[in-house]
Amino acid sequence: MHHLAERSFDVVIVGGGIIGCALAFELATTSAMKVGLFERGTVGREQSSRAWGLIRQQGRHPAEIPLAADALARWPGLAERLGAPTDFVRSGILVAAENDAERSRLETSEKIAREYGVKSRMIERAEIRALIPDADLVWPCGLYTEEDGHAEPERACKAFEQAARAKGVTITEHCPVTAIEVSAGQVSGVRSAQGFVRAPIVVCAAGVGSADILRTAGIDLPLQSVRSSVGRTHPAQAGSSVAVWSSKVAFRPRSDGSYNFSNGYHALDSEYDLSLRSLRDFGKFMPNFVKNRSTLKLRFGEESFRHLRRELTPGGVFQEMPEPRPNSAWIDSNFECLCEVFPRLRKIGIAKRWGGRIDVTPDLIPVIGAVKQLPGLIIAAGFSAHGLSISPTVASLVARLINGGKADRVLHSFRFERFADNDYGVSENALV
Repeated sequence: MHHLAERSFDVVIVGGGIIGCALAFELATTSAMKVGLFERGTVGREQSSRAWGLIRQQGRHPAEIPLAADALARWPGLAERLGAPTDFVRSGILVAAENDAERSRLETSEKIAREYGVKSRMIERAEIRALIPDADLVWPCGLYTEEDGHAEPERACKAFEQAARAKGVTITEHCPVTAIEVSAGQVSGVRSAQGFVRAPIVVCAAGVGSADILRTAGIDLPLQSVRSSVGRTHPAQAGSSVAVWSSKVAFRPRSDGSYNFSNGYHALDSEYDLSLRSLRDFGKFMPNFVKNRSTLKLRFGEESFRHLRRELTPGGVFQEMPEPRPNSAWIDSNFECLCEVFPRLRKIGIAKRWGGRIDVTPDLIPVIGAVKQLPGLIIAAGFSAHGLSISPTVASLVARLINGGKADRVLHSFRFERFADNDYGVSENALV
């Protein structure tokens, strides 16, 4: 185990996912600050390695659209800036509609997108056929955003990590942070598995573990964890590179001809595993659970008992989480829907299955910014599966805040205090 030679930093980042790594790199690039990043397991191996990989503006909560648009402008130049590949491809994303109700929803999303300058447009069957000529199933219409694209999550996170290390960031793996230390009413550092680490600024970017860590400093962040399942086909003959999200299945082509695939926006989307901690702030989540009751499945099973064991074990909630078991039945069903689009994939079959945890907030948008009640504490968590896409912009905004700048007005909707102020809601047209 690497023991820190320097136990004092200007900024400590808790969490080695894509948000933490991107912020570490941005701070090291834009300031002379000493930055330390602590990860309870291995960098990029929990949530950030499980993402679908879509880099999109369309279908966002209105508050997120400016962040998504800014991030999309940054993605094409990231590989050169970081000195490592991200496999970003700008080939467009299509949200497909099968009936009049879906068309109406997408037309509303198109209007919202245009208000924010996003170049989404409704297209009809003939144009969809031209975009995806190798598809057997072609939808009547869809919302197409030509500027959107996709990237490889693991590669992108690794690129940020390596670039941050090269800039002098100290990254300590297998070292859980077990508490945020407070002195005289402000942050003074963190308590880690290797002892106390002094820092006047602490950024909590720990994904599903954020609420437990913040609670040690008296900060109650309403955050829940849901579980999603994804599959990947074996490599096949490469076809269209357009990613698609339909009502039954979502899929993203990869450079080797394989496809990542998961649920459509009307299919069962995720599983919520009940535990002792799931009762916390349940009331805040109830409106969104009710809204998504057709796509969210409540569970009490193996994953619930995992949570219970962690919750009842002293310090257990701060340790690295075991890989969640994927729902193979869902993956099989999603694969059948994918084969309706590309029948040729049926002979190729499924190469890989995995489950992933998603940290969600009551309004399904993240918490980003300083916490007023505790000087020195910044939160960047609750990304609700959107972290990969907007990570370059989030890193830039938070780094600017740390470097002495004022909180950007665009971050107002993401402030931690919105929950206490009861100033939040769920967008009806966001495709979450």
